[in-house]
Amino acid sequence: MDSQKKIIMNKQPTVELDEDNLFMTINGVLHSVINHHSFDDFGATLDTFKVINYAGDVREIYSFDECETFTFDNGE
Repeated sequence: MDSQKKIIMNKQPTVELDEDNLFMTINGVLHSVINHHSFDDFGATLDTFKVINYAGDVREIYSFDECETFTFDNGE
């Protein structure tokens, strides 16, 4: 049963980022971007977004490919 939980938790979220990087829809829930940090060094990129939904839940989401795909795993 634990392995099933890990599979569900590691699934990539469905994310849509608006053109202005102010809002993000994560798995169908609207979030406001409260902080965005980009890092680019020798071809490796990392975008970190701190977002909040309207229930007040804050979380971070990451992209390693210039915001083409997203993950909740920061790669450490």
